[in-house]
Amino acid sequence: MDKSFFQPIIIALLALFLIAPLSFDLGPLPITMQSFVIISLAALLKRNIIVLAILVYLIAGALGLPVYGGFTHGWEKLFGPTAGFLWGFLPVGLFVNFEAEHKEMHLFNAMVLALKAHFLLLVPGFLVLYFSLKGVDLWATFTRLIPGLIIKSIIAGIVISKTRSYFHAEE
Repeated sequence: MDKSFFQPIIIALLALFLIAPLSFDLGPLPITMQSFVIISLAALLKRNIIVLAILVYLIAGALGLPVYGGFTHGWEKLFGPTAGFLWGFLPVGLFVNFEAEHKEMHLFNAMVLALKAHFLLLVPGFLVLYFSLKGVDLWATFTRLIPGLIIKSIIAGIVISKTRSYFHAEE
């Protein structure tokens, strides 16, 4: 394998291991960087790179590296109430990658793609949450997450639209 494989995978893993675990609470507004990083990378990198990066990320966290949101880790994360979000990264990453390969990624398209991806990630996330926690108020959870998802989608759109040409210059 050559540099065109190793450079992007190293960039992806560094972003996943160093940026994805970050989380911020802006008052009542929780913002985790996992979905931002996954969506951005999926729009920028080739399909095989993003699939491998997500799988390595999930395995590394399960094995004890503190790479999940809030620097958490452990096998239980892959089977607990928030497991749907983690497992959802793979189909969401594939969706974003496909869309980014078939559409021009100017600012508006990139922001809309990131927003669609965030909403798509809510499907497996909320399904597992609903069946794992009795009496969970999904609407309250949804309304609490929406502002952060919008902010992350705008920033991801900017990152994708401004850096995509760099990642695809060698093609």
